[in-house]
Amino acid sequence: MEYRGQRPNQALGTLHFGPAWDNKGQAGYERDFPHDFSQEFHEYTLDWSPSQIQWIIDGQVIHTESLARNFWPGFYWADGQPFDKDFFIILNLAVGGNFFGGEPFDPSESQYWEKDTLEIDYVRKWEWRQ
Repeated sequence: MEYRGQRPNQALGTLHFGPAWDNKGQAGYERDFPHDFSQEFHEYTLDWSPSQIQWIIDGQVIHTESLARNFWPGFYWADGQPFDKDFFIILNLAVGGNFFGGEPFDPSESQYWEKDTLEIDYVRKWEWRQ
């Protein structure tokens, strides 16, 4: 799940994959919502099964990405790679860079956001068992 502070009604879910940070592919979604996410807590869920990855916000499935495909022919050799391996969960607050609309972002611009903090109530992890 990704979120830009200057777009409080938008959420994104992105899978990043590839050989290096500067040579990568991605899949996922970008969607506008009728409410400002910064106004209250929300429940973000990533349901990662052997056949698909689903992004869920407040109990509603937002996007499903099938793993029954080759994400990068010539680099990965089987459907579902690299999402058939263990991954780390990273919680990150990053301000700056080109993610903010494609142009460089000055972190001082965050002073105009409704909320310029990352607040996490809890993190829960379950293991998928077949």
